[in-house]
Amino acid sequence: LHPLPALATAPATVSLKKRAIPATGELIPVIGMGTSGSFEVDAAGRVPLQEVLRRFVAGGASVIDTSPNYSNAEDVLGDLMAELGLRDRIWLATKLAADNRAAGEAQFAQSLKRLRTDKVELLAVHNLRDWKTQLAYARELKAQGKTKYVGLTHYVSEKHDELAAIMAAEKPDFIQINYSVSTTNADKRLLPLAR
Repeated sequence: LHPLPALATAPATVSLKKRAIPATGELIPVIGMGTSGSFEVDAAGRVPLQEVLRRFVAGGASVIDTSPNYSNAEDVLGDLMAELGLRDRIWLATKLAADNRAAGEAQFAQSLKRLRTDKVELLAVHNLRDWKTQLAYARELKAQGKTKYVGLTHYVSEKHDELAAIMAAEKPDFIQINYSVSTTNADKRLLPLAR
């Protein structure tokens, strides 16, 4: 490992391309960061992540996606945002991955505690898990100002038809799906539907 140069050497003004969220017109950067794996670290692993977060924000980025399912990632992210005073500069997304209403409520309360915040920008139902209950709960939280947006996620192509049917009926603000140069199934139905 090589030490990173001081943040002062980074460009003073950087502008990332942004895209409007259709539900509100709010602009967010098209580049973001996930915490799966990379934020599931011990105390020593947190040190380089401080510089990663500093550079991330200095570079004009803000969107960070996490989940209570990613080991201690919410704890690490929450601690680092608090230490660096960055919460107000982070557009934060997390998920509900629970099997009933009580478990969803407990999980979201725990996520807020771990992330050291009282709200998130996006709350998504993780991998369609108990989606009817959890999406209804997420919408209640949206009405209470605990999240700005609700969404649905899944990571396997075999679930795209089910996700498309739910999207058509429920019209979530966001979807998070598997899509890459090697996994293009989403362009058949999900991406046109999302548009």
